[in-house]
Amino acid sequence: MNYLGYTVYPCGQIRGKESRGKESIMLKHIIDRNGYHRVSIHNKGVRENMFVHRLVAICFLSNPENKPTVNHNDDNPHNNDLTNLDWMTMKEQNDHKTKMRADNTSGTTGVSYDKRSNQWLVRLMSYGKRYCKYFKTKDEAIDYRKYLEEKYKK
Repeated sequence: MNYLGYTVYPCGQIRGKESRGKESIMLKHIIDRNGYHRVSIHNKGVRENMFVHRLVAICFLSNPENKPTVNHNDDNPHNNDLTNLDWMTMKEQNDHKTKMRADNTSGTTGVSYDKRSNQWLVRLMSYGKRYCKYFKTKDEAIDYRKYLEEKYKK
């Protein structure tokens, strides 16, 4: 699929424009501090750094509801394959991120054991505000997380 003269592939590779009769090359991905892949593209003489996942979504995923963000379904910013991407709202992205991680040991989303303090830590992010609190027991932490979810998620 073409985007401003660049070829975007469903796997997340981007081929540059042909220039002065030279064959185009695959663009090098730059990985930002959050782990997201970017490429530099030129549009009418202006260089712009674009997220690879966003380019793939623009080229291949329909967006009839005009949702503003692109989500990595597996929460892995290195996986820019078309099958791993969906258009979402910020609320949908935040709800998606509250699903339990594969390495969760407490069995409850947002509850983890902090080895440095030897306590259970509860975390919740709601409407831009972050809630964190430590507990001596896992049960107290789980109960507090449920309380926060009831209070701020609905």
